[in-house]
Amino acid sequence: MGIGRTWEESMQKALRMVDPGVKGFEPRGPTLTHEQMMTEFQKPTDKRVFAIAQALETGEVSPMDITMNTCIDPWFIARLKLISDFRQLLRGKELHQMDKETMVQAKKYGLSDPQIASLVKVNGAAATEDAVRLHRVNTLGVTPFVKQVRRATLFSSLFFPLGRHISTVP
Repeated sequence: MGIGRTWEESMQKALRMVDPGVKGFEPRGPTLTHEQMMTEFQKPTDKRVFAIAQALETGEVSPMDITMNTCIDPWFIARLKLISDFRQLLRGKELHQMDKETMVQAKKYGLSDPQIASLVKVNGAAATEDAVRLHRVNTLGVTPFVKQVRRATLFSSLFFPLGRHISTVP
């Protein structure tokens, strides 16, 4: 289950829930040729979302062509493109260059600390999940918080990490 304040955040959480080895919406597996991508687009499998991620990241296939070949509504493809474009914005950046606004936006798009670590660098070297978390929490003050979600069918409530990732608690 992927619960979040934005569709992008929910999608990323849902992908991570399906398989612990998945970091989120990003290309996964071997690089596909154009023909292989088109084949993946035609049949709804668990690999199609990663083929879409590769197509958006490389720019080999336009969002409209993805829509035409997958029959997925353009609104959803546009949302996935937002995630892909934001990943491109972060790629190769130094971690200390990430300001609070950029980190909050990354969290709104559902990027996890491991995802951010795979995109940014620390002193020219690959960043670690711990380095991203320390920068996010200690330097920028961006912390997740838990919200109560009531389910209509049960009397009990469930608690999920949600929100704008800025704690209002000191």
